Amino acid sequence: MNCVSYTNNNEGWVYHIPIHLQRLMIREYCTAKNLVVSFEHNELDSLFHLPILMNLVDCVEDLNLVFFSIQSLPKDSKILNDFLSLCRKKNITLHFANEGNLIGTQEDELEVIELLKFS
Repeated sequence: MNCVSYTNNNEGWVYHIPIHLQRLMIREYCTAKNLVVSFEHNELDSLFHLPILMNLVDCVEDLNLVFFSIQSLPKDSKILNDFLSLCRKKNITLHFANEGNLIGTQEDELEVIELLKFS
């Protein structure tokens, strides 16, 4: 099954993780889950509103989108909630290589939101 990978190191915990290491972990995760990365997206530095991610989700449907970590999600709660809502509407499954989690259901989404509160 095809997927798209997404990396960023704009702020927080992922700021210190180089993009090439994020890509390596995503590839390991995808191999283990039988996903094939058909395209890679990388957010531009210092754009905390994550325009590349938002545009990607706005333009596609029925997608497996693989992040390096849940820490790559938007930090702003309104942006995060809008993003997750749009993913639900467009049937986009979010995968997180570092944590081994995914958001495919609303229950998964609540679990990831709780993990973000903890971190």
